[in-house]
Amino acid sequence: MDYPTLVANKNTAGSILNWINDDSVDPGTVLAEAQAHIFAKLRVQEMIVKTSSFAVPAGVDEIAMPTGCQDVVHFRWLTPDLITLEKMIVDELFNRRIYNPDGTLVQDLPRWFAIAGGKIQFCVENDVDRVAFLAAFIRPDDLSSTNQTNFLTTNFPRLLRTFCMAFGNEFKKDFATANDWLAKGEDQLTNVAQVMDDLRLRAFHTFPTAE
Repeated sequence: MDYPTLVANKNTAGSILNWINDDSVDPGTVLAEAQAHIFAKLRVQEMIVKTSSFAVPAGVDEIAMPTGCQDVVHFRWLTPDLITLEKMIVDELFNRRIYNPDGTLVQDLPRWFAIAGGKIQFCVENDVDRVAFLAAFIRPDDLSSTNQTNFLTTNFPRLLRTFCMAFGNEFKKDFATANDWLAKGEDQLTNVAQVMDDLRLRAFHTFPTAE
């Protein structure tokens, strides 16, 4: 499975138009919408990227997320303190915020963070210039003529094909068939998520030692 094949004409085996048996649909649009839907929900190890170290100046209570970031899985200060920040839901983080009498946020060492408004929010204003790094789920580049394969085409081809079938039939206005394929795709996403959760649990499980 690769981009040239997926967007090829109806007579090409493995193309989107061949799958839906229709050449009136734009396969590039179908493929783009399928990828957007998948990447909005999929969280797998192939998407985790560790950033280079970066500076966080004093006086800020939020920073921008990396381009394409879907979620942050790890955030650590490197200097001057070497600690890992705990991730919270937004409501809990904002409840922990403490303000000065003039309404400004207290400055201190940020120990917690949350994601809101497309940014990483801290519980306090950063008190000194710091250096950090993070690991995050980053959305891969869409398939294209210059990016002909990605981990979907190699590791999850059935998932991609299923959602292409869903959106392709939706464009055909065959909504019953589209909904059927969409339900199948959602089931596959649930199964992939369960596998990833199991792998994470195993990574933290301590096995008893033999005596």
